[in-house]
Amino acid sequence: MSKAVIVESSAYWATVLAQLLAQENVEVVQSFNKGSGWLAGLPQLNADMIFVDDQLVNRPGLEAIDRLSSLGSFTGEIVFTHDFEGIGANVLEKSALIVGADYCLQKPYRRQSVRRLVQMIK
Repeated sequence: MSKAVIVESSAYWATVLAQLLAQENVEVVQSFNKGSGWLAGLPQLNADMIFVDDQLVNRPGLEAIDRLSSLGSFTGEIVFTHDFEGIGANVLEKSALIVGADYCLQKPYRRQSVRRLVQMIK
């Protein structure tokens, strides 16, 4: 079974994502909703993937992904999550990939999108 960490500013979206991941046999080993404290403990969680929200309270998602990538202690896949649409989403996703995200996932989360993403990661 694959393992995931969710770093999400919204408890609602964290719950939705955790439920969709569970349907794909992915265990959520930790969920953070404030965007702080997760970087230090991440290596000990042995997660295969981490979902990082764009709208974190203490550190914007792109900055958090950049920091996570530069540390080099996390060897899993980094998924950037956001709720932007249109051209703004394209620009944001390109920026996320540049700073170190492996994949992007747009809200609202859909089962098919999560399934496809998990299959690519596995």
